[in-house]
Amino acid sequence: MDGEVSLRTLASHGVKWSIIQNWGGKVFTFLLTIILARLLAPADFGTASAVALIILIVPMISELGFGDAIMQRRDLKPSDLNLPFMISAATVSVLFVAVILTADSISAYLRIPGQSVYVIVASGVLLMTAPSMFQQAMYKRHLKFKSLALRTFLANIVGGTAAVICAWMGFGIWSFVVQSYVAGLISVVWLWWRPQWVPGLSIDGKAFLQMTRFGIPVVAQRLVDFAGTRVIDIIIISQLGLAAYGLYAIGSRIYLTMMQLLQGAFYDVSLTVLSTIAHDRQRMAETYLKTIGLAATYISPIFVLVAAVAPEVSHVLLGDKWVGVEGVIAPLLLLGALQCVQFINGPFLSAMGRPDLILLAGTAKSSITIIVLLSINSSNAAELVIYFAACQLSSTPIVVYSLCHMLRVTFLDIVYHVRGGTIACASALGSTVIFREYAMNTTTDFAYGLAVGVVFITTYVSVLFILNRDAFLDAIRIARSKFPFRKRTL
Repeated sequence: MDGEVSLRTLASHGVKWSIIQNWGGKVFTFLLTIILARLLAPADFGTASAVALIILIVPMISELGFGDAIMQRRDLKPSDLNLPFMISAATVSVLFVAVILTADSISAYLRIPGQSVYVIVASGVLLMTAPSMFQQAMYKRHLKFKSLALRTFLANIVGGTAAVICAWMGFGIWSFVVQSYVAGLISVVWLWWRPQWVPGLSIDGKAFLQMTRFGIPVVAQRLVDFAGTRVIDIIIISQLGLAAYGLYAIGSRIYLTMMQLLQGAFYDVSLTVLSTIAHDRQRMAETYLKTIGLAATYISPIFVLVAAVAPEVSHVLLGDKWVGVEGVIAPLLLLGALQCVQFINGPFLSAMGRPDLILLAGTAKSSITIIVLLSINSSNAAELVIYFAACQLSSTPIVVYSLCHMLRVTFLDIVYHVRGGTIACASALGSTVIFREYAMNTTTDFAYGLAVGVVFITTYVSVLFILNRDAFLDAIRIARSKFPFRKRTL
């Protein structure tokens, strides 16, 4: 009993600081993105994002899935990490040399000729940050999310401020490089100043093989998922150009920021905590159903609400030169509303030792996405995004079936727990469509967007109260516990 209470306390503390880490850093990053969007042109964002697209692959490969293996492994000794660390460091070095040798080809492929130096310098930050992934994984394993939160917040503030100053001074795309180096340096110093693990020379071959067997499917799944989610980037760059890709980059960044804000805080903690109860099928099933119900009721509506007011939000925040970005934001956020309910699937399967099922689902999703997008000849980024969003949901049946079988829950159990939030979201979105049809915008975008938001919230709360009164009352109790109204005494 004491162990259960201790675990609950650690998990609660971890979630709190993981939320601070995600929200503190990501909120500032979002504000930074808005400021840079007003200082730079869509083509600048397109160029920087296109280079970052290639660089993202390097740490994904070099980490080799050891980060998740560290958090999932029950009996972890310091010597278990030495050989994986050496292999990872060697891999990132080899990949960096490959980037240097192919920089001209990369810049030509991305339709940014003459920017090979930018490609090389931008990727150099990986030599500094990639080896720290092991240290970060150990911080997460020990549930030291407070330290990670403070590090992230400091790195984002200092790096972001440097980027804004450089953009204001006319550095253009080099502002993003300055940001990555400043933030990366702060992150590395912070993690290694008080390390949770120190590399040594002792090697445990058996542990390495076990961690590799767990990690390879994880990194394979990430690469497959990367191919499936990033094929739209390549198509937009090659067919529509960097200016159009800039629109997509800023729209997808808003979507990804919200995803990281509302999901990322729970992913790291959930994987660590779920691994400790993976042997208890009943507790896992109860936790799963409760989690998806909470996500459908409290998280998905935020995505749908922002999608409903996307035209006004994009114009108020970004200005006239980003016209058309709302067509990217809205379908991505509606996709995010559904993914909020599904995000826990990955941690549950990983905690139960089945990352291979995640790889299978990711492969199916990526294959369908690639085939569909390559078969479409469109000159409209918004249209491509709609097809892309639909394809991202193609693997859902595989994952849901696998979890139902492993946890011994039925599909009707899942429907029952998400019914209230799902129907309320659909009703609220429909009410905003009707409102726009009959109430034209004759005032400012801010005021009109506020009116649309009020319509959405009113409808959502009303429908949720009718369909799922318990969830509605739970929300009120939570709000009262967090913000108590004390009676004033004379």
